[in-house]
Amino acid sequence: MPLQLRAGERADISQIVDCLFDAYSHPRHPYCDLMLPGAGTNDPKGKPYAIRNWQERWDADPNEQWMNVVDTDTDRIIGISRWVFYPEAPFPNGPPRVEAKWYPEGSLIREYTSFLMNDRLVRQAQRCREPNAWLGTLGVCAAYRRRGVAKMLVQWGVQRADELGIEAFVEASFFGSHVYRQFGFQHVEHCIVKRPKEHEGNEEWKHLEENYPLEVEWLWRPKRADEKFPTV
Repeated sequence: MPLQLRAGERADISQIVDCLFDAYSHPRHPYCDLMLPGAGTNDPKGKPYAIRNWQERWDADPNEQWMNVVDTDTDRIIGISRWVFYPEAPFPNGPPRVEAKWYPEGSLIREYTSFLMNDRLVRQAQRCREPNAWLGTLGVCAAYRRRGVAKMLVQWGVQRADELGIEAFVEASFFGSHVYRQFGFQHVEHCIVKRPKEHEGNEEWKHLEENYPLEVEWLWRPKRADEKFPTV
């Protein structure tokens, strides 16, 4: 099963979603399940929305670059990354206010999801004040893990960042952060999202926190980090 790194194309989005749903359900990734309903359980009912979502992102942001790792025996996409290369600070006027419109208006899960999304954007705006590379998405199909797929995807991005002379950021899952450290990423913080005061004592909000926690580690890589890349 030879593996090959390829630039993603819009026509790949259906396969990309299949890969993400497989990756985020083994094990279940709570935040991704919140952002892409069904991803954490590999529920095919969630895939049409996810495909539309990524198609809209693809068309809207020229700074994004998708990379795929393909099993050349089957031509199946088995690993993906979504890098965003910002030529300047992404939020010079402060972070935008976003809304989780895929959930019913007035529902608590919509409010909770919007709260987490905006908390993340505030952190990004505070830290990413120069041109930077942002690794927004990375996933590897469960059956292909421990074969260097994630390293191929991360190495491509940091080499591109070095060519551009920019720093890089990623919000890593706790079980995946070791991969990024091998490429010069450094710990910034473990993100702890504080409950809004108006929801103190709200049992339904507490239930959402338990089912959909945001558990990530902020990592930063300086410009042109003088690190040896691990062998892929």
